[in-house]
Amino acid sequence: MKTINLYKSATAVLLGLTTFAITSCNEDDGNGGTPASVYDVIGEYSDAVMAVNGNNDTVDIAVDNQKISIEDFPLNEIVESIVSEEEADEATSSLSDITYNINYTAEVVGKNVYMSLSADTLSFEFEVGGQTKEVKVAFASEASALYNTKSQSLSMSLKAEGVTLDGAEVESFTPMDFIVNSVSKSKDDSEDEVPGKYF
Repeated sequence: MKTINLYKSATAVLLGLTTFAITSCNEDDGNGGTPASVYDVIGEYSDAVMAVNGNNDTVDIAVDNQKISIEDFPLNEIVESIVSEEEADEATSSLSDITYNINYTAEVVGKNVYMSLSADTLSFEFEVGGQTKEVKVAFASEASALYNTKSQSLSMSLKAEGVTLDGAEVESFTPMDFIVNSVSKSKDDSEDEVPGKYF
């Protein structure tokens, strides 16, 4: 009788350990057992490669609880598309570094943080022929970004739809994509509340 009871007890323990192991493996899949959060996207992303019209530009990206900041936003391609070939070198060499700030809202689905971007008008100036020119760039409303919590990487897509030069629309401007395919996070900066949804 004692042998039977001992066998039953050992079997129960083994079943319990097996169940625990299976549960632990399931919890460890994806993100180390920690549910994804909109906070995960916050941090710095250095030396991100942004593709613009077949050219690759390097930018630094920072994400806080409200906005994405893109330092040294690529402007050369925009300027080159709205000035003559003879004026391009002078115009682009006069450009100052611009940090483009984009507000966002975020929601978590699975292992990803989806970000809807509010890409406002980008304004900057350049000089050509001794004159200062003012440029305003309008971006498409469907701008978006995605953060993968497993790889800790950010991707982003923006489309410049229209440009004005000194207040006049540049009708010859062709829409231009600004794409970051994937850049890994450098470090986390904040755990402030992020506007968005949790699933």
